[in-house]
Amino acid sequence: MTKRLQIILDEIEPCECLADVGCDHGIISLKVLQNHKAKRILATDISQKCLDKAIELLKEHGLTGSSEFACVNGLPNESCPDEVLIAGMGGLEIISILNNYFTANENRPLLILQPMRDEYKLRQFLNKFNYSIYSDYIFKDKKLYRLIKARPGQQVLTQKQMFFGALEQEYSRQEFKEFLNGINTKYTKKLHNTPNFDKKTQKIKEILQECENLKSI
Repeated sequence: MTKRLQIILDEIEPCECLADVGCDHGIISLKVLQNHKAKRILATDISQKCLDKAIELLKEHGLTGSSEFACVNGLPNESCPDEVLIAGMGGLEIISILNNYFTANENRPLLILQPMRDEYKLRQFLNKFNYSIYSDYIFKDKKLYRLIKARPGQQVLTQKQMFFGALEQEYSRQEFKEFLNGINTKYTKKLHNTPNFDKKTQKIKEILQECENLKSI
């Protein structure tokens, strides 16, 4: 099991039912049941081929009786899991999945999210739907990953928190410093490729200045 998957597994809280959205080959679903973190698993994937591998894996370990499977892009509208895990997808894809589910269902589960990009827009979405982010940090497994946990509850975030992370106590960690270096490189290139009169220029400069400010924490 990779370090990334282990960290995700560690963040799952004991519950009745966990939805493993985009379950791939079912490794997390298997470990959740083996570690008694959930009594039941709802494993979903848009790929029937991947889902079949997850079914086979759980069958090999005699755990299909504690599992439900659905070949869907996201969550079945009628499902009501206590926790939802969505890992390894882009932030916009996660937003689309959650938006479709929230539109059709009043259930508001605990969310464990590992977006690959667009974390800023994901935080905006979570705030819009009255979710409070209580864990938001960078970790490293060959490359950097972001993990966000949120539960129902109102929360007001500053623009800095929206962009760099909801929890400012995480800004002093080494992994966050590496993240800042990546942001600095990315937005320096954007600045060079953006005309001086473009309205985005000032925003890019503000982001770069904030990076410099945060490096000193």
